[in-house]
This record gives sequence, C-alpha cells and structure tokens, in this order.
Amino acid sequence: MGRTVFIETSILNEQLSVISPNSFTFGLLCGQLTNQEKDYIHFIVDITKDLGTPLDVNSFDTIFGKSNKKLQEKIPELTTNLCAGVTILGFYCKMKSDILKSSNFSLKIRRLFDILQHSLTMYSPFSSKQSSHRLLLQSEYGNNSKWIVKTLDMNTDEINFRTADLKTYNKETMSYSIRTIIPIQLLIWLTPIIKNTNMKQIETEFEKQWKIYTDNLKESLLMVDNRLVLMNAPIFPQQPSQQVDVKWLSPIEMNLKDDDANNDRIRCQLQGSLTLRAYLTISKITGNELRQYFIEDLYRTMLIRFNLALLNNENENENETANDGLVLTNNHPQLVLPRRFYTTINQKKTLPLFITAYQLSNEPIQAVADCIKENFYLELNEEDLEAGEEFPLESTTEECTKKFNTTNTNDNGDTSLLSSKNSVEKLMQYISQNVVLIIIFFTIIVGLISAMLKLY
Repeated sequence: MGRTVFIETSILNEQLSVISPNSFTFGLLCGQLTNQEKDYIHFIVDITKDLGTPLDVNSFDTIFGKSNKKLQEKIPELTTNLCAGVTILGFYCKMKSDILKSSNFSLKIRRLFDILQHSLTMYSPFSSKQSSHRLLLQSEYGNNSKWIVKTLDMNTDEINFRTADLKTYNKETMSYSIRTIIPIQLLIWLTPIIKNTNMKQIETEFEKQWKIYTDNLKESLLMVDNRLVLMNAPIFPQQPSQQVDVKWLSPIEMNLKDDDANNDRIRCQLQGSLTLRAYLTISKITGNELRQYFIEDLYRTMLIRFNLALLNNENENENETANDGLVLTNNHPQLVLPRRFYTTINQKKTLPLFITAYQLSNEPIQAVADCIKENFYLELNEEDLEAGEEFPLESTTEECTKKFNTTNTNDNGDTSLLSSKNSVEKLMQYISQNVVLIIIFFTIIVGLISAMLKLY
C-alpha cells in the first residue's frame, strides 16, 4: 500500500482552485511528515513572486535556474519561521503537460529536492527522519486539470516518482495546537568578537554548546493536566481538546564544561524562557515525539537568532568606527539576540497555526510584520503579533526591554549564579513547581523501603 497525502480542504477548494487554468505556478508545501505512510499539507507558499516577472513558461531551464538560487536562500529562512511540528514537505507547480512529462523536468525537480533535503537535515532533523519521501503536487494547464501528488524517496539516487493518494482533511477535526514554556539558564563561553574576527568560528562555538544543551533536554519530562506523560506512551490517552498546554519539566540551569573555557574566552549567560508552539495532526503522538518536535524548534530558532545578531552587529560596526569594531569583549560584554514573534497564518483563531519572524535590536516591531508579509504574503498589523518570550519576575526593566540576550557574568560575589543563596532559592522554587513529582518520588521510596523490610 502506498503513501496517502492529506491536504487541508481550503487549500484545494480555495487557494489552488482560483489559479488561472494556463498560469504558471510554483511554490512550497508546508505541513507534517509522519512515519505512518501519511503526510499532511497544512498550507502553501507561492514563491513565483520571488522569481521575478515576467516569467517565460516556455523556458523551463530559466525558471528553475532562478528557483535554484532563490530556494537556497528561501528554504532555510522559511524553515526557521515555522512552528514546531511543521516543516517544508516539497513543492507544487502548474505548467504545460509536455514539460511535466519530460525527463528534464524530473532532473530539475530532483535538484530542488536535494536543496530542500540539505536544509531539512540542518534545521528539521527530527521531522525529516519521520519519512524519506518528499512531495510534488502538480497540475497541467487546462480548465479541467486535476491536482495529483507524487512522492520521491530521498534515500535512493534514483529519480522514480510514485503517485500517492490525495485526500482532503479538515483541520477543525484533525489538528491540535500545543504550547509549552521552556525555561533556559545556560552559561556559555565565546571567543571575543572584535574587528576582523572569524564569525564562522563564533557560530561554531555557540552551535556546539547549544547542541549539548538541547541534547540534554531530551531527558526532560512533560505534564498534561497534572499528569506525567510517559516517554513511549501516547500523550493523549483520550481525544484531546484542540488547544493544549504542556508543562515542561527540565533543569533550568546547566553548566557546560569546556576545555577551552579559560582560553581567553568570555563567559556569557543566556537566561529567560521561550514559549514554543506546535501544530500536529496525530492525536496518538508519544511524549518523546512531542518533546523532539519542541527541541528541534528550540535548536533551530536559537541558531538563527544568534546568526542574525552577529550579522546585525557586524553591519552596525561598519557604520560606526568610534568603537573600532568591538562587538563582544570584556568591555562590551553583551550581544542582544533578536526577539521571536508569533502570528497565525489561518484566519480562524479557534485553532491557530503559528508562523514566526524575528525582530533585531534596532528594528521597530513593524519590521517583523513586513518580514512576514514578504515571506508568506499575509496582511497583518503589529497587534497581530505575539512575543515568544517570558521572563522571571525578578528580571529588571532593562533586561525585559532587551529581551533574550547574552550578558557577561562574574565568578565572584553575589552575582555568581552558583552562589549558595541563589542555589537555595532555585531549589525552593523547583520544589514549589514540582510538588506532584516529589510526592511520586517519595511514595516510590517509601514503597521500596517497606518491601525491603518485609523481606528481612
């Protein structure tokens, strides 16, 4: 039995149906890949506007030549703008019948799939592992032409497209919007960033330490409705409500040991909390799978924000010679990361499907709205945006204003994160927030002691 691809009803009946019968169309399919021979298309993104106009539909090589270059930039950018559980599945296109049937078309599409696969491996590793198949939704010119979907297995070098069953689904009955808040408190070590510093080295240092941190989060526990979720058990034993809040139980603070920690590096602190949102179509998803989707999103969003911060500071320093190009040094120990904002791509707020964008430290919020308009062609205002960070009550006004940032920390005095006072406060805070887990733990201990006493 082959794969079945479900497409959201409004996409087929509203968006694709209004395309002119003889109009060239090309874009991206976004949704969820699964390991159950089923894939779900949540929404589409038309990128023909990015290819330039007018488009010569008779010059296939020219069109896809532009696509190759643009997609190498567009796919990573869009991937980091998606919420957890959602990724780019493939492409859709409408063109002449003879082009669709040509071997040249198959070769060019394979090249586009290779570009997509490279991006997914980097930014959506867990999602891409759910299925090796990528999707191509296509239609011929003509008034009565139908949309068909084909799949290509990326585990082989063969260019063998297989036709899959195309069915519609209603997001109101099959989709779930899930939210969690992940607390983060991390000490990292970075090489001072000054003029002519190799930025790639800084990115690699951050990526290495951030990967260790997110890998440790795989041991985190999840709670739904005050119920501890088992790793390999369905997170929803019964049909859930379509909007669910999940409590994330993980160590707030984690110190990384780095052999080069004292090798002229700057000790930085990353702290606060991130609101993450997932959009899924499978109610029988396990606790481990949901956790992996959230970690995947957390990993990629922080990487892109760190890279954007470096680029932003580099651009600012090119325009300001007074600071001699200083970005991150002991005298300038701060690198402000962009804020993440959410908005919904669908009009119905009852089941929001979120997309995101980022605000640089020197940008107005309107720039975020403009970025979403450019990437997803949505009309929205500032009030349609929702910040994706929350901060502890003890944060100062300055910290809240700067939002998620890295700041230099000292090893001595009351400012140390490892001071006994802070440790006790954090322990009490952890106990107050995890009463249920502590009760379960002591119940198990008492039971074990009772069993041992009976044996003796």
